[in-house]
This record gives sequence, structure tokens and C-alpha cells, in this order.
Amino acid sequence: MAGRRKIFDGEHIYVDYDEVSQDSVVFSFSGFEAMSTLARPGYADGFIQKTGRSGAFFVAKQSHWWQTQELQEAIDAANAATAHIQDRIAYGHSMGGYGALLSAGRLNSRSIVTAPQTTVAETAPFRSEWREKMRGFQCLQDNVNEEISRSRRASIIFDPRDRTDIVHFRHIARNTKVSSYVVPFSTHAAPRSLTEMGVFSTLISSMMSDASYSVKDARRLVRDARSKSPQYIQSMTRRLNRRKSKWLSIFALKAIESKRVEHLNLGLPSDHLSEALNAIAA
Repeated sequence: MAGRRKIFDGEHIYVDYDEVSQDSVVFSFSGFEAMSTLARPGYADGFIQKTGRSGAFFVAKQSHWWQTQELQEAIDAANAATAHIQDRIAYGHSMGGYGALLSAGRLNSRSIVTAPQTTVAETAPFRSEWREKMRGFQCLQDNVNEEISRSRRASIIFDPRDRTDIVHFRHIARNTKVSSYVVPFSTHAAPRSLTEMGVFSTLISSMMSDASYSVKDARRLVRDARSKSPQYIQSMTRRLNRRKSKWLSIFALKAIESKRVEHLNLGLPSDHLSEALNAIAA
């Protein structure tokens, strides 16, 4: 039955399915406090359909990091609705990335995730507000590496300079199914930085279309557009100022000034570059 319909509705999770294609489906997983912060809580709802794919939207009714018995029930419902589809992708960011990695094997899919939390273990970096939200949920399943091994592939976009994200990436880095796409200075909010650059949709849709999308092509895409992102520039400037290197500062001043002039000549926003110059010069 084509069209949009709810295929699972439990106490902790519900799943909407929008059937657009008979050939490809994306299983998206919502992130931290999605229900209270998004008018349309299905992560990437709209974008997925624009790529020509069906979307199965896993929505967490609480920030439980998918630690609920209902996850398997929701997966079973999604598998039943999409059994005929061969091209299968799990997708999410942060807590949603964790859900995607945790479910990809059972969904018989590959995964594309940004800045994923890869474990809920006490030894991993876990922000206090996240830990507080999860307090009412018992850890039932935390075997992301096993699920990645059962899946077709895991493509991870993250900032290796983010102190939390690099530890979580290292938790899965040795898994042979993992491919890493590093975006330094993009912070934990990598989708925002990539959106400000104007490349997020292009990057994700390219990775969805090509499971072996070139890391070099991704780096080139980001490198050519990174100066457009205020968040990226601010993150880089903060890191540079902590380094307190005279020669590195001189190099950065010249590079940013060159980009500022380029932006002015092209009519692109340049206030964030001027602010970065002032911050470094100070």
C-alpha cells in the first residue's frame, strides 16, 4: 500500500512509513529530545523523499537512546513493510546515529551517521543532560560493534577534534565495516556546519547513492566550501587561540583574510570571517 502510514506506535517509539520508492528505503532515527524540539520529529522527513527514497521514520518519544524492548518490535514492523526493498540505509545524528548503528544489522541495511554516540557505557563521554534524560531507562543493548558487523557498511561523518566524538568513534574504529569521513572543526553539530557550507544535502545524497562514495571527493567538497560556515570558522578560531602559536596565527590571519576578500568579491557573507580575524589578532 503506497503512501504514508503509521506502522508502529508504542509507549516509547513510533514509526511512520512514507512509501515513495519500491527500490530504496532510508530508516531514519530521531535524536535527543526530538519530540519536544521539532515540529516534524521524523529526522530528515522531507529530505529523504526528495532523494526519491521511501522513508521509515523511527521517532523516540523520550530520550532513551533506544534502550527499550520496543526497538525490536519497531524493527520487525519496519522490516515487514519494506521486505521487498533491496537498497536499505539506516540514518541519524548523535543519539539518532546510535540508533541507526544499533539497528542496521537487524534492518539488513548499511548506515550513514553524523557524530554518532556509539555506546551508553559509563566509561564513555556522555553529557550530563543526556545522562539525566536516560536515567529512567535501563541499558538493555549496547552492542553497536556487533550490529555494524552484521550490517552491510557503516559510514561515519564526525569531527576528530571534538573530545566527545573522537572517543565514541574510537569505540568502533577497528570494525572493518566502518568508513570514516572526517570534517575537522565541524563540532558535534556537524550537520549544521555542513548546511552552512551549503554541502550537507549534496554530501548525504551522494553517500546514499554510492555506498563507496570517495572520502577524497567528500574532503574536496568540504574544503572548497568550509569558509562559508560561521560555526566552522568559530570552532577553528577557538582551537587556534588555545594553541597560542605566533606562526600559526600569522598563517591563519593571512588565510582568513584571503577568504574574506574572496567572499566580498563574490558577494558572500563575510562578517564571520571579520570576527575571526579580530579574535585571532586580539
